[in-house]
Amino acid sequence: MDGYLLAATDGHTNTDPAIHFADMIADHHDVELRVVHVIDERLLEGVGFADARTELEEHLEMQGRSALERVSEVATNSQPSTSIRSGRPYQEILEAADGAGLIVVGRHPHETRRPEGLGVTASRVIGESTAPVLSVPSTTDAPDRGVFESVLVLSDGSDFSDRAAAFSTQLVDTDAGDLHGLYIIDSDIYDLADAPRSIIGILREGGQASLNDIGVIAREAELSYARHIRRGSVIDTIAEAVDEIDPDIVSMGTRGRSAGTGPLLGSTTAAVLQRLDRPVLTSP
Repeated sequence: MDGYLLAATDGHTNTDPAIHFADMIADHHDVELRVVHVIDERLLEGVGFADARTELEEHLEMQGRSALERVSEVATNSQPSTSIRSGRPYQEILEAADGAGLIVVGRHPHETRRPEGLGVTASRVIGESTAPVLSVPSTTDAPDRGVFESVLVLSDGSDFSDRAAAFSTQLVDTDAGDLHGLYIIDSDIYDLADAPRSIIGILREGGQASLNDIGVIAREAELSYARHIRRGSVIDTIAEAVDEIDPDIVSMGTRGRSAGTGPLLGSTTAAVLQRLDRPVLTSP
């Protein structure tokens, strides 16, 4: 893994799983782990009295120090360096991640409208990062190691998903791990009930070609690889496949084949982040 690994904490215990993951991955790959806590400058807006502002600043600084002290208790393998920054959280995390090979953040599924913490911030970091981002739900158990037995790559034939597959190979146990590729023929776009077999065959061939590209990546990494083609509504089918395959991590592109080139989170990626209660790796 190139570069250092950056993790972000808001000081709550629900970001502990993200710190655990970052610690184990950094330790396994022998890379530096940096952990940042951001004081949200918006909390100081509207505080007109100088004394009150100073008191609030000192309180937020103390919270930041406490958050980083907790990091030292959670990250016991990689001896991370820590820092406190002030500004808009997602912007400060992205600036701190300049040169990082991977960013790890906490994620709060089903709570994308949360005004605080790393729920909303994670979405902005994922959408605008130039490095892969591993977002870890607050409900995730701590890993035993920094490599994993099973990673599921969601493929749509785009360069984004191919890059996700390539990075994912670094997180799979080469001795006992499996890489899975999933391609979904979207029933919300195609009326499959009345579609002739020739159309279904063409769609399956496209999916097979996409999965074959991931197969080449897996073979070069000397990993066991399994292909899966499903038909159905994309998000529901992804959730069903995740329940069946039970991967440690789900990997996908930040944006899909139909997305533009701007710093936006693809609609499927956003829905997956909301729906799945397991770590998701997104690659730009």
